[in-house]
Amino acid sequence: MRPRAWFSLSAAVVLLAGCSSPAGEDSSGTSETVVTLDQTHVHSVDRPEPGGPILVGTHDGLWVQKDGELTQSGPVMDLMGFSAVDETTLRASGHPGENSDFLEPMGLIESTDGGQTWTPLSRQGESDFLPVGDQLGPDRRF
Repeated sequence: MRPRAWFSLSAAVVLLAGCSSPAGEDSSGTSETVVTLDQTHVHSVDRPEPGGPILVGTHDGLWVQKDGELTQSGPVMDLMGFSAVDETTLRASGHPGENSDFLEPMGLIESTDGGQTWTPLSRQGESDFLPVGDQLGPDRRF
């Protein structure tokens, strides 16, 4: 991604964080800790289609920006290595949230309903695919 485009997208996420809505319940219907986007760690930002929603993979799950509003969507889990194929097909790795049936680490997982539910694809309990920046550590730059 070009530096100017990355800066614009990063600025949009920061601005939208102030407008974020709290989390409600996870997919099993149990209450989770209420978190706003400015209280979590962002792993990835993706916009799979021009004019489509901005998708944000975080330490506390998926956030979706649509029609100027940013809300948490789907279960609470640490979505690392997050990427969108299109608006509904998403892939990620990471760590399960509370009340999750996923193994630790989650391996490669996929959602075909925009992040509402996730299915294991491979390497459950074996691998955690990290985004490049997370592999470098806090004191290193790429």
